[in-house]
Amino acid sequence: MFDAYLERMALHRSERMMDMSQATLYAQLTNESRQKMWNAWTQVVSRVNTFMIQRDAKLTGKNPITWNGRLVSMKGLFRNFAQTFGKGGVQ
Repeated sequence: MFDAYLERMALHRSERMMDMSQATLYAQLTNESRQKMWNAWTQVVSRVNTFMIQRDAKLTGKNPITWNGRLVSMKGLFRNFAQTFGKGGVQ
């Protein structure tokens, strides 16, 4: 468990660095540049987190559910199906 916490420290550090860099650069960017910067950092953090969750799940013999690369619960999966295919497609 301690090893898993140590590995997650890199993720939390990158989130803090993202917040710090955005606060520093935010005032100097246009709205479009701000959005691009946010999306790029969000994708990096999401990929790292998803990879760690999938690796942990493989080690325990479980299979996580993802939607567009993001981890979701069963309830979230049903909600995403309903939004995509309509409520009748979930039943």
